[in-house]
Amino acid sequence: MSASAGDALQKQNVEDLAKALDTPWVTYRMGAFADLAVDLYICEGTMAMHRHLHEDELFLVYDGSIVLGTERGDLTLRTEELMIVPKGTAHYSSAFFPATVVLLRPAGDALRKNGQWRLFAIEKDPPLEKVNLGALYSGLDAPYQPVQATRFAGWGLWVMRCAGVGPNQTAPESGTPLLILRGVALLLTEANQAMPLRRGDLLAIPPGVRYHLEADAAAMAVWLAPIP
Repeated sequence: MSASAGDALQKQNVEDLAKALDTPWVTYRMGAFADLAVDLYICEGTMAMHRHLHEDELFLVYDGSIVLGTERGDLTLRTEELMIVPKGTAHYSSAFFPATVVLLRPAGDALRKNGQWRLFAIEKDPPLEKVNLGALYSGLDAPYQPVQATRFAGWGLWVMRCAGVGPNQTAPESGTPLLILRGVALLLTEANQAMPLRRGDLLAIPPGVRYHLEADAAAMAVWLAPIP
């Protein structure tokens, strides 16, 4: 799934894909948006401690619970929680029961987009923190007024409450990944394309497409867009 594949709306469902992933730790590429890759894997058992020299990684637990262990301490991530592991930081993930994890990482020219490589974490690095998307969503009263949850590799990740008819928006040149974490919604484009969305749907909105969202009942959406 690519955000540059014409004007067709494309979606995949995290839950449906997870059912087909019968081998833990094998990643499936759900989509690529400019220099951002969206992967999916099943966490079960324990992955050996390792480090990435060239890229940060963002772990978002879609379903279940994992321990994200690092040389700087361990954190437990549960459903709708995320954490960024900076490049050079030794880490592993572990889960007693299968957990579904969405993994974001730079794609393409990672050196140019994600800074110089790093061999190790250093003491001056900021503390590793997890973000609870569900808690952010619960604090949203007004629909279609997103709150930024974090920044990652030049992208911003926002949480939004969908209810009623939303305002018109235009997807950026990179395209926009939109993930539904709760409820159902409908995306309508200016060209009269309609895409129903349910929990777990990851939608690639092509560059320049004008669209708006509608929801009969409150739905939770997460979307990403480049930060200038």
